[in-house]
Amino acid sequence: GLARAENDSDGRLSVVPVVTPFRFVNALWGTSSLLYVATSEGLFSSGDGVHFERSKFVEGAVVSLAFDGTSLWATTPGALYRVRHEEKGPRSDVWWTPGGSRSLQKVTASPGHVWVATEDRGAVHMTTTARTRAKDKPFEVFDRTTAAPSSWLLEAARLDDGAVLWGTLNQGIFLREIDGSLRPLPTDNPWCWTVHPDSESAWLGTQGGAVHWSRAGTSRITGLPDPRVHVFLRTTRAGRAGVWIGTENGLAWVEAER
Repeated sequence: GLARAENDSDGRLSVVPVVTPFRFVNALWGTSSLLYVATSEGLFSSGDGVHFERSKFVEGAVVSLAFDGTSLWATTPGALYRVRHEEKGPRSDVWWTPGGSRSLQKVTASPGHVWVATEDRGAVHMTTTARTRAKDKPFEVFDRTTAAPSSWLLEAARLDDGAVLWGTLNQGIFLREIDGSLRPLPTDNPWCWTVHPDSESAWLGTQGGAVHWSRAGTSRITGLPDPRVHVFLRTTRAGRAGVWIGTENGLAWVEAER
C-alpha cells in the first residue's frame, strides 16, 4: 500500500500507513498540485493525500509514471498513455504496443522526448510535440538488432545533455551519447534495478549496491541497509539537500555533501 514519511520534533522519522482504495503500488509521481499513483488496479490521483480518484482513461495495471511539465505519461504492459494534466497541454491519448513492444517497463519524459524501457524491444524513443497523436508512429527502437546491449531493459533515462542511460536486466548499465556511441558504466553488479537522472549525472541502483555517476567520476554509496537498491528520491530533509535511497530492507538518507 501507500505510506507517508514524517519527522517528529526531534527529527526522528516515522512511517505512517495511508488508507487507500488500492493496495499494490508500482510508482508515484507528485506535481505541484496532484499526487499520481500507479497501481496494479489502475491509475489514481489525489489533491490532498487522503481522497483518491481512479482514472477512467487509463486501463489495466500501471507500471510506471513520468511528467514532462505539461502531461503525465504512464505505461501499462501493452500501452503508452499521455494523460492531460489540469486541463493544460495536449489532450489525453494512448499508443498501443509502441515500437512493437508488448512488455513496457519504466517511462521517463522531458519536453519533446519520451523514453520507454521494454522487456522485448529494448529502448523505445518517442519524439513528442503538442500535435503528436496516436495515429502517428513517432518511434525509434534500439534493441539487439540495432547493436543495443540487450533487448531486455528495465530503464531508459535521458540526461539534460541529450545522452541516455540504458539499464539492462543483467548485462549492466550503459551510456548512449548523442553521437550514438555506447559505453558501460562502472557498477558493482550488472543487474540493474533503477536509474535516476540528476541533470547531467545519475544515481544507479543495482542488485549489488548504489553509485552516483557523473562524467567527472563515480562514487559508491556505503552504509545501505540492503545492497538491492530499487528507488531514489532527490529532495530536501530538514532544509538539507540529499537523496532517499529505497532498498529491499529499508530506507537510507544520504546528504548531498557526502
